[in-house]
Amino acid sequence: MGELLITVVSVSMPAVLSTCEYASLHKIRGVRFSVSYVGQGHGSIEGILGDIESADALVIDLMGLSSADCRMIVSAAKKCKGIRVTAGGMAPNLARIGGYDASRFRMSAADEENLHRISQCWKRAETRDMEYIYSLILGHYLGIRSVEEKEYPEVREGVYLKDPDTGEECPDVGSYLSAHSFGKKEGTVMMAYSGSSYPYDSRKVAERMFAALGGFADVIPVAMNSYSVDSADELRRIAGKPDVIVNLLPFRFLAGPMGGDSGSAVDLLREFGAPILSPFIMTGTSRGDWMRSKTGVDAMEFMLDIFLPELDGAVCTIPVGTSEPMPSSEGFPPGASEIDPLDDRISRIAGKVRGLLRLRHKSETEKKVAIIAYNYPPGEGELFGGSFIDGAGSLSSILSMLATAGYDTVPMSAGEIISRFLSDGILNGGDWLAPTGAVIRSLPRGNHPCEISARWGPEPGKIMVSDGKYLIPGIVDGNVFIGIQPARVPEKGDISGSYHDDSLLPHHQYLAFYEWLQRDFGADAIVHLGTHGTLEFLPGKEQAMSGQCYPDMLMGDLPHFYIYYSGNPSEAMIAKRRSHAAIVSYMPPPFVRSGTYGALAELESEIAELRESSKADSGRAEMLKDSIVRKAAEMRLPTDIEELEDELVNIRNSLIPNGLHVFGKGMSAEDAACCAAESLRFPHDGLPSPESLNGISDGELAEAVSEYAADGRVPSSAADVEGIAVFLEYAKKVMSAAEHPEEEEGLLTALNGGYIEAAQGGDSLKDPEVLPSGRNIVQFNPFHIPTQAAFKRGADAARDLIDQYRRDSGRWPRRVALVLWGLETSRTQGMTIGQICGYLGLRMVSQSGDFVSRFEPIPIEELGRPRIDVTVSMCGFFRDMFPNLVTGLAKIFETVGKLDEPEEQNYIKAGDRRNLEYLSVAGYSGKEAEDLAFCRLFGPERGEYGTSVTAAVKSSSWKEESELGGMFIDSLRFAYTAERRGEDIAGLLEHNYSAVDVVSQVRDSKDREIIDLDHYYEFLGGLSKAVEVSSGAKPEVYVVDDSGPRTKTEPAARSFERGLRTRLLNPKWIDGLLKTEYHGAQKINERFENTLGLAATVGCVNTGAFSDLLSRYVLDKNTRDCVKANNPWAYMSMIKRLSEAYERGYWKATDEELNALKKEFEDVEGELEDVSDR
Repeated sequence: MGELLITVVSVSMPAVLSTCEYASLHKIRGVRFSVSYVGQGHGSIEGILGDIESADALVIDLMGLSSADCRMIVSAAKKCKGIRVTAGGMAPNLARIGGYDASRFRMSAADEENLHRISQCWKRAETRDMEYIYSLILGHYLGIRSVEEKEYPEVREGVYLKDPDTGEECPDVGSYLSAHSFGKKEGTVMMAYSGSSYPYDSRKVAERMFAALGGFADVIPVAMNSYSVDSADELRRIAGKPDVIVNLLPFRFLAGPMGGDSGSAVDLLREFGAPILSPFIMTGTSRGDWMRSKTGVDAMEFMLDIFLPELDGAVCTIPVGTSEPMPSSEGFPPGASEIDPLDDRISRIAGKVRGLLRLRHKSETEKKVAIIAYNYPPGEGELFGGSFIDGAGSLSSILSMLATAGYDTVPMSAGEIISRFLSDGILNGGDWLAPTGAVIRSLPRGNHPCEISARWGPEPGKIMVSDGKYLIPGIVDGNVFIGIQPARVPEKGDISGSYHDDSLLPHHQYLAFYEWLQRDFGADAIVHLGTHGTLEFLPGKEQAMSGQCYPDMLMGDLPHFYIYYSGNPSEAMIAKRRSHAAIVSYMPPPFVRSGTYGALAELESEIAELRESSKADSGRAEMLKDSIVRKAAEMRLPTDIEELEDELVNIRNSLIPNGLHVFGKGMSAEDAACCAAESLRFPHDGLPSPESLNGISDGELAEAVSEYAADGRVPSSAADVEGIAVFLEYAKKVMSAAEHPEEEEGLLTALNGGYIEAAQGGDSLKDPEVLPSGRNIVQFNPFHIPTQAAFKRGADAARDLIDQYRRDSGRWPRRVALVLWGLETSRTQGMTIGQICGYLGLRMVSQSGDFVSRFEPIPIEELGRPRIDVTVSMCGFFRDMFPNLVTGLAKIFETVGKLDEPEEQNYIKAGDRRNLEYLSVAGYSGKEAEDLAFCRLFGPERGEYGTSVTAAVKSSSWKEESELGGMFIDSLRFAYTAERRGEDIAGLLEHNYSAVDVVSQVRDSKDREIIDLDHYYEFLGGLSKAVEVSSGAKPEVYVVDDSGPRTKTEPAARSFERGLRTRLLNPKWIDGLLKTEYHGAQKINERFENTLGLAATVGCVNTGAFSDLLSRYVLDKNTRDCVKANNPWAYMSMIKRLSEAYERGYWKATDEELNALKKEFEDVEGELEDVSDR
């Protein structure tokens, strides 16, 4: 008898290694093992096909293998005449063993049972399992007498207690608890880990984690061999009521790769009430590769190990194990590796768990809480800022809540908090108020990384230092510290740093501040208040943080909670993933109709009079028309009467935020009814089309919602009472959620070390499921983007923009440039992706599958126009949140460029040729040049997020507009292709921009017009100016407004003017803000900066806009006095911005206007000097 060949082909590394171990240990005479690993990163398949075909016994495990590789192996396996064992669930019809042959439908109960047992043992892949498997194959089926058959080692299903140290299963919970002296440590931790070794062996990691947690906690080690909520009752019996859960498994809790019943699993987590931490194992990445990586994880690891666990409310998604290569010289096949623990990351998880246990078991009177607010940019007028939140009012509300709950703190009003900080100069540096002796000081410890000293000089440096001691801006109120986060870029005029700049190292005082919180103050938890701070943007990986990443380093082991705006899931994910924060969301302020006022209201009256007089008095009508046209022109409004009337209706009906939100405070019934009614204008699952409500005015709908919520009454005038009742019942729930946020409950739960349930973040009008606030928000599923509805809206917007451009210019645009944000993509569910595909002439044919396969080219004859070339400028948030889309878009550009079409019909193909010519001159060739020629996606360098444009505008440090365009190019010049992720290709971005005709960006929500957010001038403006710098001509600039039920495309100038009239000039908006002490003028000042930024970049601000601002805020005594009283420092900044607009030539002010501005500057300067002298 010749040599027997046992061929093993598996995706399971543990099974491969255990097989090698068995073969090496036993060395059975006349038997040769051929073992191949075909999992992640495997080598050539062709080289193993011969051993597959000629095997006397073939064991194959192909679960998860690519379809192409799978087909090759299966084809070879069919030629194998020996025993065939399918161990992993794939290709079961190949199985042939003893009297069982699936391909011939020959059944044998005994042999089928043996196959099942082999498959079960294969998944666990321990030594005892391989002993059984190969004793069965070699001894029983191949008849090798020297091989003794082993008894079947029972494999447990479901969940069960299993000691990671000994590998012993513990069926009796009570005996296990007694043996481990439960109840004598700091708390109970349930550690869930894999009970099998398939497809990787996590036992070493589980052992180390078990030991680290066991040093201070009672640990219940729960092994899981299957994912199912059917195991929930057994899990309850085993775990009891754990204090904290550490889950070492990928996917959603108890759901697994097939999804499962995730809702029931969340119900179980809610029942446990324990926070869940989800560290993970990097099964395809070595320690060295991970440490060198700025990305942290690949797209699949991101999905399985970060995004999916977050849907359960999990935090601390950091790696605790890596895959390390095994030496081939010791008999292991190519690609073989084993999982090694990351001890420092395991220690970090253990530290976080210990911190949560302290929160659960310390009394409120003992707990110390640090609440961190912001002073950005530094100065007297910018304390406690944040998106849509009354920072000082929220601090006051939180102090009252904590005092009521038993914390050692004395409540203070918002005014008292502001006064305390200002009077003592507790700031990050100001122009008027110096720090007093009341400011906390801290001695240097001499322990900062060398790179900090290399950047900022020897410790303690010069920033926020007095007499060799660090200034710690904040106050201690009992056991609560209220502090100001250190500034990132404190030097005035420094444009190299940015709020979102991941490359800028923190200075010494920044590190000292967080050290003081932990070592001197002794905080038990840190709470960051408002959207958003800068900690999460410090240098480090994009996600999967190491101990050398500064957000991880500075937070240490402290539990971290972040009070974050519910409407901004993109930046919230950065805080969650990079600084290990559990989010406690806060809701937006109420929205009200803008209405019309002043000259706008007069225009409306005159148009109404014109309509009436046109019927009777043509002379009067003509006079009125002339008056209307003249006034409209003076006000920069359309002069066509019909168009003007439409614009006035748009202004009057625009929703505007009414003031700022105070944490924990719900909307009034009237405001909640208005918001609930507005949400009905958008489509929602389970409701009829919102078009059926078109005959009901906004006011009538809000009144109907209010009445129905109060007593269940449906308007008797409704044509379809039953139909409208469905809408009103939905609106009643929305209204209740708006009236009753769960923000205080969420924060108290967090500070008690409890479980904060996850909820979708986004636009609360479009998606009311965002409410109630107070939950741990998550992003929209990246693998569901774009949805069919979002794709259609985007494609329609692309068609609208193309048509507008052609009407205005008489030709098709050859190339458009657009902005791609993570926030917009999450909130619109991929509308801009649809827009890109619309330009490229693609239709969506599937919602699932590989990203590229979801789309197909529309034939040119059907499309009726050329395919438009596209250049995309993305922010870093998009890159981090949607890694699958980054790769997918790159492949789509390549696919469209390779279509067999002439260049005059396919502008992408023409652009590829143009790029290739440029790259050839630059020295690129071959596949590298081809890959880069397809590149249309550009963004920040890996690990960075925004541009330096905002820092330049805020600091007024730029001289020429071209500098701003250059900064945008410099920040976003990094190429993202099918082969590259953020590679600096000199000049390629400018080359792409030089051919752009049109620039656009999506406005996705009612909460902000383009005047409301600095990122609009940063991106839409920066892109516009970059194109102008690159091409030598100003592009057409459009805003795609997707904030309402219908998407519309409009010139940026019109979008700006609407924002100016509905917000910055609107008495209703101004009065709403000024109800909030100090912060009202602060928010108005932000819009002054944004106006100047838009003027400098987009060029969409008419000189008359600045005259309007002077009239409203300086010449109008009532407004002037109210704004100045609210926050004189912010008011002074507004005056300076108007002066800057004049000096830079954006405002052609009259002598009278300049004299008024100069006088006001001198008056305010004198008043502020008086304040500083007190």
